[in-house]
Amino acid sequence: MFEIEKGYFSENRIEEFLKRNGNPLRMSAKIFMISKFAASAFLGASLFAASTNILLGLGGVILGFFFLDIGVKISDNSDMKNVKFELADIYDLINIQTSAGVPIGIALLEAHTTVRSKRLKKELAVLSAEIMLTNNIGEALDNFESKFKSSDIEVFVMSLKQAVLTGQSEMILDDISDSLKESNQILLQLEGGKIKSIRIMIQLLMYVGIIGILLYGLWTELGKVWSSMLG
Repeated sequence: MFEIEKGYFSENRIEEFLKRNGNPLRMSAKIFMISKFAASAFLGASLFAASTNILLGLGGVILGFFFLDIGVKISDNSDMKNVKFELADIYDLINIQTSAGVPIGIALLEAHTTVRSKRLKKELAVLSAEIMLTNNIGEALDNFESKFKSSDIEVFVMSLKQAVLTGQSEMILDDISDSLKESNQILLQLEGGKIKSIRIMIQLLMYVGIIGILLYGLWTELGKVWSSMLG
């Protein structure tokens, strides 16, 4: 069967995109692309049938094609937000375990039991198992990092590698944990201030949507009037 090896439609690119963003729908690359085309055709045809407007139908085709990508990214952003808050506790637990002489693989296995994020919980368990089976911490951490697209995960992997190489795990993990806790506290404060802004934005978008519908109706009626006058 013919397969595209490079470019946007490459199966490898799609698999990498799904893997690094959590693949919430558990789709293969081929099913994902088929679903994108199906959503594109359905939304485009639906909007065109409802409006008989070619531009609106074309907009539906474009939006439908990227609808699944947007959904995957939204899901990944939600996952990474939860992961960011859980990593601080993971740093602390690993630090306590390794300072007591527990091997890093066992420490990660212990850490995974406290995690609420299903995605992170699963990947930490896989990471722990790979370290204990292969004893290759560097490669196992690289494989773990490849399943996420997150600067927080990159820092986590880098700090564990540095801790293993230098033997100064307590100082390194303490510093990263403290910095992450401060960052999380700032995010919580910012989110509290965003609530009012979000409400205002929603009201504004609703207002713009209503005006758009009214203008569309007015334009349609004007078109009918001009058609009758010219006819």
